[in-house]
Amino acid sequence: MDLRTWIRVLARRFWLLLLGTAFAVAGSYLAFRFLTPWPRYQATTVVIINDKGLKADWNSLQANKNLAMTYAQWAMRRPVLEGVIENLGIPLSVAQLREHIKIRNLNDTQLIEISATSDDPQQAAAIANEFVRQLEAQIEAVPVSGERTQVPTREELARWETRIAQAQAELINLSDRLAEYRPASPPAEEVAQLEKHISDAEAELLTLSAELANYQPSSTREEEIAQLETRIGEADAQLVDLTARLLKADSPVEAELLTKRINVLQSNLAMWRRELEKLYARDKAESEAEVNRLLRRIEVLKGNLDIWHRELDRLYFRAESASEAEVNQLVRRINVVQANLRLWQEEYEKLKAEYEEAQAPSLVVVEAAYPPTDAVSPLINILIAGMVGFLLSTGLVILFEMRC
Repeated sequence: MDLRTWIRVLARRFWLLLLGTAFAVAGSYLAFRFLTPWPRYQATTVVIINDKGLKADWNSLQANKNLAMTYAQWAMRRPVLEGVIENLGIPLSVAQLREHIKIRNLNDTQLIEISATSDDPQQAAAIANEFVRQLEAQIEAVPVSGERTQVPTREELARWETRIAQAQAELINLSDRLAEYRPASPPAEEVAQLEKHISDAEAELLTLSAELANYQPSSTREEEIAQLETRIGEADAQLVDLTARLLKADSPVEAELLTKRINVLQSNLAMWRRELEKLYARDKAESEAEVNRLLRRIEVLKGNLDIWHRELDRLYFRAESASEAEVNQLVRRINVVQANLRLWQEEYEKLKAEYEEAQAPSLVVVEAAYPPTDAVSPLINILIAGMVGFLLSTGLVILFEMRC
């Protein structure tokens, strides 16, 4: 039989082809509607596989593609599926969950598409995202090659990060202290006491200096001196009178009496003059003593003022020295912390690079799964069932005609 004959046979039995196709379509729809949960939702996530230990060249790119295909096959193994079931607490077995998940490599690239179906859109997204997390955990659990075993650990990097953070915090604290630093002041009580002593001494010094400049000797024996001077004056007058009378005396007896009186007066005058000189000497000595007392007091005050000024300067100098020492200490500490921080950051970056280079291939989520809003349409399954029904009907018609 040639092709035209077969076409005529199929055209004559076309109703059988339509009937078989209709039965297949109806059976597919009924199976999708009643034998499986409906409506069904599908959530999809896309991840990329990248080996950090490989270089950025063409061979590495091909290696990453092959690695993505390998993980796409390995992802459907029991450990990943069991982790999803345990963490989500879904009432499915590993085999049942495997039927709800589809994995495919996108266009021979490093991208892997993971789809999860469920009658609950939230659960579909949760299964897809949890599947990615479990796959990532399994990838990280893969031991690295022997060349990568001598590398820093995550704990060691964390210790370096803590040390760097503490150094940065200390540097900020020291910088704030230096910016807000105020010079230290001398003890207020001691300064106030010294300033009061200095003020009182300067006031007293001015008073004594004025008193010394305006000093006039004063006698405490003016009355006694006046009496002696009066006596001496009267005695001098009497002596002159007696001397004149002696020169005019007529008899020796009168002359002798006058001579005796003159001698007595001269003796008294000498005694009174000596007494007067003693009084003058005492007044002079007392005046000199008063002047010397004032001078000594002035010298004492000047000495005290010099001592108190030096003590006040010492207090201020000590405060300034303490302030300068504290500032220098802060600056030195800042320089030390900055130097340590630079060294630690360089060491940390080196260790981090070694750590990242030695890590297992990483899985990065390109697009996370979100709860779908529309249910999965059965149209594709129905079309496939219709095509299968049509082909089966065609085969049956051809087989029947050949037997006849």
